[in-house]
Amino acid sequence: MKRTIWLSLLSLVLTAFAPLRADTDGRFLGRAIQFDGKKKPATLPPVAQPPPRPLPLPEPRPAPPAPAISLPTPPPMDNRNCGCVRLLKQMPAEAAYGQEFAYQLTVFAGENVADVLVRDLVPDGAVFVRSEPPARVTGNLLEWTWTEMDAGQTKEIRIWIRPEREGRIGSCATVSAVPRACAFTTVSRATLAITKTGPATAIVGEDIPYNITVSNSGNAIARQVVVTDNVPDGLAHSTGQSVLTLDIGDLGPNQSRTLPVVLKAVRRGRVCNTASATSPNAGRVTAEACTAIVQPGLQVTKSGPPEQFIGKSADYTITVINVGDTPLSNITVTDTAPQVTRILNASGATIAGTQAQWVLPQLAPGERRSLGLTLTTATAG
Repeated sequence: MKRTIWLSLLSLVLTAFAPLRADTDGRFLGRAIQFDGKKKPATLPPVAQPPPRPLPLPEPRPAPPAPAISLPTPPPMDNRNCGCVRLLKQMPAEAAYGQEFAYQLTVFAGENVADVLVRDLVPDGAVFVRSEPPARVTGNLLEWTWTEMDAGQTKEIRIWIRPEREGRIGSCATVSAVPRACAFTTVSRATLAITKTGPATAIVGEDIPYNITVSNSGNAIARQVVVTDNVPDGLAHSTGQSVLTLDIGDLGPNQSRTLPVVLKAVRRGRVCNTASATSPNAGRVTAEACTAIVQPGLQVTKSGPPEQFIGKSADYTITVINVGDTPLSNITVTDTAPQVTRILNASGATIAGTQAQWVLPQLAPGERRSLGLTLTTATAG
């Protein structure tokens, strides 16, 4: 019975407050709310509300352990995949089962590269037959390598395979390379050469002309070339110096300079005159010229009877000796007899009146020649 009375009272209260507008956003808390927009109820004094009790905080739960993350080991930095090469793979749209066909890989170098490596996989369901150029085959992996490629250069690879199943087949290829930076220079070299020429023989007291020629047969400039000529014993220079220094300066490629040097022969014997040329960037070269300094000498003697009877003939011998150390040529020997005599005989000579003359074309050092002369006279004296 009591439960029925309470339910009736509760239903009456809810029915009375049903027209009230709900305050759902808290904007009208503590203010009067209009009833159906017609009239306002009297303002009620605010009722002090006790402060809300804080809700108990839940006890913190231990966080589950974070799963271990395995980071891959970074590959070594070898500058591959530099983006300076491109790869194109082309395959026919259709192929026949069991019949081999070819597809193509084309490598494009955008810049100078080295260590070019192309890799391709034989598609599943196909058998590798051959390739041009030949590939290095490891299982289903095909590889081609080139030491280097220049910018703008292309390489083509053709691969033949034979499909062994129907359906869609194919694979992907990769290319890698490292940038290639090149630098070049031209290495040049200066190459000096020297020659010295002069007469093979000279006579004591003569001036001997020598020529020193320095040349550069290289392809670089020979810098600060200096020629030194050592005057040997037996020769003398007009300045009295025993070492002559001649400054040529720079000598360009394929250039040469000739320097005349005159020395005087002062003593018999064989002398060798050595000259050298030096350059800071071409080294040192030497040359020599040897000359035999000789002293010519000719000795003439005449022998015969100290006296002879009038009308009788007198024989005389003329001896010519080369007492020097050089050959003599075109030697003229002349004998003039007294006016009261007459030349009866002079073998090999030309006779003109009382004069006989011989010409010896050649007389070697130490050689002697004897000439005969016969005279007669009709006058005492």
